[in-house]
Amino acid sequence: MPARYFVNRCLSSIPNAGQPISAEWIQQTIAAIVPPLSAARQTKDDCDGGIYVGLSGIAYGLWYAAGQLPNEQRTPVLAEARTLSEFHMKNRSNKRDEESMFLLGNAGLYAVSALIRSAMDDAEGSRQMVERYAACADSILPLDYLPKGGDEILVGRAGYLFGLLNLRLKLNTAVISDDKLRAVLKSVVDSGRAYAKKRRFKCPLMYSYHGAEYLGAAHGLAGILQSLISFPEQLHTVDAEAFNDVRASVDWLLGLQTANGNFPPAVDDIGTAPNDDELVHWCHGAPGVVQLLARAFLVWKDAKYLAACRSCCELIWQKGLLKKGPGVCHGVAGNGYAFLLLYQLTGEEMYLDRARVFAEFLDTQEFVNGARTPDAPLSLYEGWAGTLCYFADLSQPSKAEFPLFPVIF
Repeated sequence: MPARYFVNRCLSSIPNAGQPISAEWIQQTIAAIVPPLSAARQTKDDCDGGIYVGLSGIAYGLWYAAGQLPNEQRTPVLAEARTLSEFHMKNRSNKRDEESMFLLGNAGLYAVSALIRSAMDDAEGSRQMVERYAACADSILPLDYLPKGGDEILVGRAGYLFGLLNLRLKLNTAVISDDKLRAVLKSVVDSGRAYAKKRRFKCPLMYSYHGAEYLGAAHGLAGILQSLISFPEQLHTVDAEAFNDVRASVDWLLGLQTANGNFPPAVDDIGTAPNDDELVHWCHGAPGVVQLLARAFLVWKDAKYLAACRSCCELIWQKGLLKKGPGVCHGVAGNGYAFLLLYQLTGEEMYLDRARVFAEFLDTQEFVNGARTPDAPLSLYEGWAGTLCYFADLSQPSKAEFPLFPVIF
């Protein structure tokens, strides 16, 4: 089977291989991506898939990039973002079980709309969206919420926690009380304990999604644990052992890191030999787990987590120029975010240089001719809206954050 990635031709090159990525190049690239996103088709079909592949995700990309545009360009881009967001809101799902989903349901739409409205000085409209987001919390508290998997990022409680984190950081609002937040955290911890006990795992917390025990960021353990340690103060108060159980689970997952720096995508894959067909994606593999490990390093100050982050990034440098497309879930930009994260953690220019190399590769004929076209080519997680966020973050690397899943410094 052909390799999933392009050969990185800078592996043995001289230092500063990414220097062609200048401030002017970044601005020109952003300016080229914004118009097709602003003109995204607006039909009901384009409202499927939440902010993951729907119009509100494109709106988020425009909102995020607007912060890097000159003042005279910022307002019209925000207006286009609001147009896409509001169309999606009018055509959102009316299914009750999708109301509280973050990436694939209505909760994510409320969060994005709140951010856009705030940026356009619509304080009352933003407040209304925040209230809608807050109202979703009660429905996710029961342990049987979404029996086939109610804890992961796309549809479950971990996703809701990340949406909450975004609103708290970007709008400086509590959204829900600490008591309610503690209740959500307790549901995630209790759910993980119950499943781990049922399946007799040595790991204190374990989860399944549609029958699979995933370990990566999108559907699995890494993303769920990262959501929990994004609220360490409240996690401490869940019960006497919650914080320790989370750290023990992080360490259990860390123990699965392979010799080349990767992580198996699911429990069933533990022990399989790494090869050119292994997954090196944000959704499954080192590029997503590195975010959990970075957060663990910031919380517990243990050098083993930083060492593991470095191993992740060495693998991504070798196998991270993915052929699946430009996006952040399983594409080149998503893997480039790992280097921006390590640059923030260490201050080492090598990682910023590597992030620039990945950006530059997206502009090459090799990528244009050899990469697959995603099913949703303009979208936030598969396509150019998420990549737009990556380019915007190259102009502010000390503030960079993977779209909607920040690692708190």
